[in-house]
Amino acid sequence: CVKYGLIEKYYVLMGLNVRTDILTDKGLSILHYACKYSKDFYLTLEIAKIINPLIKDNQGNTALHYCDEEKNIIYFINWSKLNQIDISNLKNNENETIIDYAIKNNYKNQNLWKSLLEV
Repeated sequence: CVKYGLIEKYYVLMGLNVRTDILTDKGLSILHYACKYSKDFYLTLEIAKIINPLIKDNQGNTALHYCDEEKNIIYFINWSKLNQIDISNLKNNENETIIDYAIKNNYKNQNLWKSLLEV
């Protein structure tokens, strides 16, 4: 399972120059997994440098839809502003924005998403 040993797997992949843009059969990138499972901000940051956070999985969710760690959320909000990308209306296949998805999945930091995106 990708979520266990994610840090080690990432560094092994980088050391072997393996393509990191490959998606699973569910359309998930390693960045989707990092945003969903990793508590390591620096790992997620390093992966986000090489993988587009707007890549959608088979359900239309970007890696941002899976973010529930405060530092990751703040990083991606700043990333979107720096790149002049409006992520406030980024929707998945069920027409859910990042905030809608966070509320549906009872994310602990759903209010942070709300406060930063509903400005």
